[in-house]
Amino acid sequence: MDISQIMDIGLTFQEKQVKIQSQLDLLLIKYFQV
Repeated sequence: MDISQIMDIGLTFQEKQVKIQSQLDLLLIKYFQV
C-alpha cells in the first residue's frame, strides 16, 4: 500500500465517524426534547 491509499482510508474512516456522531447527536436531541 502506498501513502495515498492509506490517506484515502483515513479520510473515509473520519467521514464515517462524523456521520455516526451526527446521527447520535440527532438521537440525543430527539430523546431530550420529549
